[in-house]
Amino acid sequence: PGQGGPERRGPGFGESSGGGYALDPLTGLEDDSKPLRSKLLANPKLRQRYLQYVREIAQSLDWGVFGAQVAKAKQLIEESVKQDTRKLMTTQAFLEATADEAGKEGSIPMLRTFADERAKYLLNHDEIKNLSTEPVLVAASSSPFRAIVPVDQFSPLTSMVTINEVMASGANANEDSKNQVADWIELKNAGTQAVSLGGMYLTDDMRHARKWKFPEDTTIAPGGFLLVWADGSNKADDSLHANFKLSKEGEALALVSERGVVATLSFPALSQGQSYGSDGGELKVLKPSPGQPNEG
Repeated sequence: PGQGGPERRGPGFGESSGGGYALDPLTGLEDDSKPLRSKLLANPKLRQRYLQYVREIAQSLDWGVFGAQVAKAKQLIEESVKQDTRKLMTTQAFLEATADEAGKEGSIPMLRTFADERAKYLLNHDEIKNLSTEPVLVAASSSPFRAIVPVDQFSPLTSMVTINEVMASGANANEDSKNQVADWIELKNAGTQAVSLGGMYLTDDMRHARKWKFPEDTTIAPGGFLLVWADGSNKADDSLHANFKLSKEGEALALVSERGVVATLSFPALSQGQSYGSDGGELKVLKPSPGQPNEG
């Protein structure tokens, strides 16, 4: 008893009245029974901030990154699932739902299907698609398995800076100002005014959020790009050489201010000559284009 068949659905997979991948992030705005939601999202700035986080979550569902986290969690709990006598689905249903590739037609819904369809729906939502051209209060950035939501508000200028592209596998074309092959992190200012990065930090380890500090006079021009060389340099100078390197196996990065996390991006394992970033919406493996608009 208590062991459901493969046809049992977990919450959120289908398109029932309870939600599903096509649940509108702005649903219920006219619902008087939800005054907190409707009143908060009636504020244009809060509405944009909310939608920016929704986009961050949608981008984090990219299976190239998110799938690795699912696989890790699956490996961690699989034996316990097999031994559980009161689970709400069969072990086979669990294995199918967490598989990397789709099973036969008619099998139970998969996490990958939900992640792909939910991301596609959200990133094509009219208001979310238009966020890149509007002033918003948070960064358009991504994390593969979580959205980091800071408590403190950021200024509109600071919030327009995103981690736009990274390259973690060495290539001969990847030479830094010291004529050495190096990894790099590209930031983008999507705003219409210059942004100062003085007092901000880059890190690849949130346990050490202030891992590398930007020189005080560092700025990004409106619509411009800034390249930081992740070459592990420990020199205390004013150059843009971070004191850590990037793992070609993939990891998470964050841009941090004194008030919290400004932007995040996590990337999967990359082959030589590949970069990872946003092409204006979707996060994907790219052809490296440091200091230039990204190309798929």
